[in-house]
Amino acid sequence: MRNNHNTIYCITNLQGVITFASRSFLELHNINQEETIGSRVSQYITFPLGCTQAIQDIIDIGNGKIASSHREGIILNQDSFAVGTLHKYPQMNDGKIIGIVHETDCSLEQLINNKCLEVIEKASYKGEVLNKIDIKLLMILTQFNNLKADDIASIFNVKTSSVYVYKNSLISKIRSANHSEDFLLP
Repeated sequence: MRNNHNTIYCITNLQGVITFASRSFLELHNINQEETIGSRVSQYITFPLGCTQAIQDIIDIGNGKIASSHREGIILNQDSFAVGTLHKYPQMNDGKIIGIVHETDCSLEQLINNKCLEVIEKASYKGEVLNKIDIKLLMILTQFNNLKADDIASIFNVKTSSVYVYKNSLISKIRSANHSEDFLLP
């Protein structure tokens, strides 16, 4: 990830108001502790492909209906982007549920099995059609610094040489869309 942290944490009360945020959470969202505490978690963690179920998970954990939840999603808002696996479980005090712990794994390893990247088929960018592979590669390169072709090959389950073909294809599409020969991907 751009902030070099693989797991981010925050704790909310049962109404979804943040009571604690880890340093990695603050760095990912480029915010400070003072402005975060007391804010609603939905301001920072948005999983657009399953928001309704994510909210229901919080309610069900708070009511004791389920012990924990596991969701895959895309953290996407004005200030941050990451593909992650979110685990939620209760914060307990004297045997009572007083809050929800939100633990999000944004590691490269979780990307291999993350289903969120599989649901996106194609998108248009300034007249260029980006296919599923283009979008997945762009999302991975956005989230991580200094990835090696071997790492990307493991996510796509292809040979390393295929990664170079994918990357060159994506660069060509972005250059064409922006009418630029100067565009470079990391």
